[in-house]
Amino acid sequence: MTHELDARYFAWNDYSTKRGLAYITHIDGFTTSNSLTRDLILGKPLTRIPKLTAIDYKPGRYTDRLSAYHGILVSPALRKVLRAERSASLQFLPLRIRGVPKLEYFVVNVLDVIDAVDLERSKVRHPKGMTIIDKLAFHELPADGPSIFKPLGLEHHTFVREDLKKKLEAAVSDPGTFTPLEKVRQYA
Repeated sequence: MTHELDARYFAWNDYSTKRGLAYITHIDGFTTSNSLTRDLILGKPLTRIPKLTAIDYKPGRYTDRLSAYHGILVSPALRKVLRAERSASLQFLPLRIRGVPKLEYFVVNVLDVIDAVDLERSKVRHPKGMTIIDKLAFHELPADGPSIFKPLGLEHHTFVREDLKKKLEAAVSDPGTFTPLEKVRQYA
């Protein structure tokens, strides 16, 4: 049974089961070990905005929400929706696609990291040093809280409130995948 509070939140995923979509595999300016990437994952504001270029990618159709290893990549149309969110603290990093100069995208740095996970209602296991979340639940969050955020301790996930989800879906034909909170699983 879904708790009423949890029904309002969705993980905003970049993967898609649709065939033929472009997928970014390497962005020049980001590596798995540099502080820029770590700060982006942790939702810290970047004081230096790097020049970012997608240099390796699986060819395909470019959608408004690109799949990538380095966070949320959005088109100008989705950026416009996100910028209009008064409750959101976001930073947009321009991204170029090598070989496709007409395309314009932005890496979204989600700056709101909140203590949202309700450990009493979540189901967490720790076999052999791993953390497995079988069920994820949030504390009651303020109605005027951020409409897009990263949960403290799970910063590589981005969640949106239902009202923002609907705006993103209304703005473009392919805004990415939204997974209801109660169906989110984590293995780390």
